Amino acid sequence: MLAKSQNSQHLDVLVNRSFEKGLIEEFCSMYRNMWCTGPIFSIAGKTVTIDGEIVPKGDTDKPVYEYEPIKITCTPDGVTEWEYDNLSAERFIFRVNDLNKYETAMFKALTTVLKEL
Repeated sequence: MLAKSQNSQHLDVLVNRSFEKGLIEEFCSMYRNMWCTGPIFSIAGKTVTIDGEIVPKGDTDKPVYEYEPIKITCTPDGVTEWEYDNLSAERFIFRVNDLNKYETAMFKALTTVLKEL
């Protein structure tokens, strides 16, 4: 995906490790957002405040992200739609509550965890 390759044998590339020379170095040097860090904390029963503090889920009224319950429908022709549904206990959508503070808060939280390792 990052290389915008037209090779339809993308799984072969992974299995055979036949990456184009220099792609790994190029991709690893790219700027990355931390949009997937939130689920890691959630799996551990934690959340992150807008100030970057790691707290147990439910222990803050100012989480920098949260999961909203949703209902999903899919038509026979593949059109998928969702809507908020407070009664749902099985499907959630990740929502950033403060986009301006998310990156800094998650960086602080992840740094806190990594320093413990």
